[in-house]
Amino acid sequence: AEGLSARAMRYLVVIPVLDQLRYTEQCVASLLAHGTPAEAILVIDNGSRDETPHWLAAHPEVRSVRNAVNLGCGGAWTQGALLAHSDWVVLLNNDVLVSDRAMDAMLDAADRHGLDVVSPSLAEGPLDYDFEAHSAAFIGAMKGAIRRDWFHGVCFAVRRRVFETIGF
Repeated sequence: AEGLSARAMRYLVVIPVLDQLRYTEQCVASLLAHGTPAEAILVIDNGSRDETPHWLAAHPEVRSVRNAVNLGCGGAWTQGALLAHSDWVVLLNNDVLVSDRAMDAMLDAADRHGLDVVSPSLAEGPLDYDFEAHSAAFIGAMKGAIRRDWFHGVCFAVRRRVFETIGF
C-alpha cells in the first residue's frame, strides 16, 4: 500500500483476491480498458498461492497489498477502504468485467440521485458471448433505470463519509 497517494481521487476500486489469477487479470484489464486509471485500482491479495503475487509484482502500475493470511472479502474491503484517499470506495469482486466509463457512470448517477451507496446493473453468468456488444446493448436498455433500496454485493460504491459516520 505504500505509495497510495495522499492526493484526493474521486474513487478507489478495491479488489480482494485469493488465487483465481485469470479472473483478476480479466477484471483489471477490463477496468483499465474502460476508463479506470491504474492509480484508482487497489488489489488486496489475501495470501494467494497461485501466480497472482508474481503477476501483481510484474504490474507495478496496479497497486497491491499482500496479506500473509486470508482476511476474507470483508476484511480486505475494510483494509482497502482504510487505505483510500478518495471520495468513494468501490468494492469489487475480481470476477467482474465493466463497460465503458462504468465507474464514472455509476458515481455520476449516485451524485444525481443523492445516494451514498450505489451499485450498477449487472448481468451474471459465464462469459460465453461478445462482452463489448452485450455491454453496449445492456447499457442502452438500463439507461436511466434506478432501483432504490437494492444493491449488488459483487460491485458497490460507498461514499467515504459513510465509513466515517458508521465506522470501518
